[in-house]
Amino acid sequence: MPHAIPIRLTGRELPGHPKPALLGSFSRSSGAPAADDGFLPSAYIKVETSFDVGMVARSAAGAQVLDQPVGPDEVLVIELADGSTLVTSAGRLKEALERNRPDLISADGAILFDRLRDEGPATRGFISDAVGGLVSNVFRLSVGAGGAQDAIIDSAQDKLVELLGDKAQQLLGDKPELGVSWLGTKALMWAIEEKLGRPPGKLYQWTGATEQGGTGELAGVARLEDAARQQRPMLVFIHGTGSSTLGSFGDLQRTDSAFWAALKAVYPGGVYGFEHRSLSESPIQNALQLVEALPKGARVSLVTHSRGGLVGDLLCLSDIGSWIEHYHYAFKDGVGTVETADGATQEAREQQRKTEISRVRQELADQHAEHRADLTRLATALRDKALVVERYVRVASPAQGTRLASGNFDVFLSGLLSLIGSVPVFFGNPLYSAFKRVVIEIAKNRTNAHLVPGIEAMLPDSPMAALLRDAAVQPGIRMALIAGDIEGGNLLVRFGVLLTDFLLFDNVDHDLVVDTQAMLGGVAAKANARVLFDRGAA
Repeated sequence: MPHAIPIRLTGRELPGHPKPALLGSFSRSSGAPAADDGFLPSAYIKVETSFDVGMVARSAAGAQVLDQPVGPDEVLVIELADGSTLVTSAGRLKEALERNRPDLISADGAILFDRLRDEGPATRGFISDAVGGLVSNVFRLSVGAGGAQDAIIDSAQDKLVELLGDKAQQLLGDKPELGVSWLGTKALMWAIEEKLGRPPGKLYQWTGATEQGGTGELAGVARLEDAARQQRPMLVFIHGTGSSTLGSFGDLQRTDSAFWAALKAVYPGGVYGFEHRSLSESPIQNALQLVEALPKGARVSLVTHSRGGLVGDLLCLSDIGSWIEHYHYAFKDGVGTVETADGATQEAREQQRKTEISRVRQELADQHAEHRADLTRLATALRDKALVVERYVRVASPAQGTRLASGNFDVFLSGLLSLIGSVPVFFGNPLYSAFKRVVIEIAKNRTNAHLVPGIEAMLPDSPMAALLRDAAVQPGIRMALIAGDIEGGNLLVRFGVLLTDFLLFDNVDHDLVVDTQAMLGGVAAKANARVLFDRGAA
């Protein structure tokens, strides 16, 4: 195993190499294991070893101190006692610890897992008395090893060839690299989201919950045009990363029927959910799709969650055209976190870092040229449609970018995955399975966050943050935003403190996914937005 990274831990190896709960698939009716769901085929993902490192196993008579060699690109699944999961690679975990906690790396390069497990923070106003019991199991996975066939990979390779066109053979040869380049990652994300089946970038009339997490039927063009013609206001919900309208907002309808009835009365033009792809497409593409779906002259109110706030903000701008030429990176000394081969000399690592930065910069320059073309189309569509955004509620938007995604991508995605898994509507839902596959593929490939089309705009150094901050805003928008900071509380909260504040974040306020300060950015200041700030365990 080239450049294997030892992980040193105390516990016992689990017999039979059971799967982590993350990879389990259960039927809704019986709770029994179900067949592969198509996103996580058992032939493609193999558990190589698994360890119980919980308190009982560590204190048992047969407990051993184990040195487990792990390839830098092998996937580690780290389960916490509350069911939350960190999915990463050994190489990415070691890189993060070398930057932030070098005391957790031994002189011989091993990850000191016992120390990682036992130490807990005494930060953010409370003593984490149970951090020592958080980590329960550690799994080592091989993903796609031995040329395992997989329909998603096959589809992604075909898509990449399509995207590259005549250059495909010259650039790829016989071995397309997925999850490494911008187009390779775009193709991989597309193949995963395409398997969901439902047409993306569409408005759905919110008539009631469905089994697949949708809100109802596609919004009829005649109904939309009639609402615009009669100036009846309409309400549009825009969900966040890897989610759906019901995943982000479903409790509004489920928990208070009187409130929902009143909301529908205020919006006789209809209540709609905008279902879109949040990983293989940029927020600019999403916003263009939404504008094209809305009728000319529509009176629209928006409610957005997380990344959906970037889409909502774009609809509020009035002078996109004058900012298009500025939509590019102002490169400094690096692009996000650039990883290097373990075991290389310092000189070789520095050269590899420079080569990788140069590659990423060139790919971003190419893609931002496409983004500028999309912004031109969006500016034209907004002018032609003459939409009137009346009210806008934005919840936890990474409007200035989230540092967690930029510096610690696996932690960011794992936090999202744990939160999505806690939403009841996603039980047995293909969206949840699809996002699991996304997280595993990104961990396996050690994908640079800048190269994921739907994530790149959420990074602090993205030109999206500057565009939303500096461009003019349509007059008359009544805007309110909700920002929060998680503090205190149960094990899920301790998961956030352990993996963000303690190890991999910068001790800033956050909600496990987005920096609190970032939630105040974007168009909010120019729209004179009202702010509701919430801090606590809930």
